[in-house]
Amino acid sequence: MSRVLERERGIVIASPPLEATAFQVENVRWAYVFYENGLSVNRGSYFVIKQEH
Repeated sequence: MSRVLERERGIVIASPPLEATAFQVENVRWAYVFYENGLSVNRGSYFVIKQEH
C-alpha cells in the first residue's frame, strides 16, 4: 500500500506498518493497514460478484 500511496497520491508515511487486515462482509471486501503511530489507512472497498452456475 505504501508504494501505491506514494506513486498515485504523493503520500509518504514515515511510521512503519504494524498490521494489515482484509475481511469481507456479505459481498463487500475491506482492507486496512495499521501503522505504529496510530494511523489506519483503508485501501478501499469493492464488491465481490458471485457468479452462479
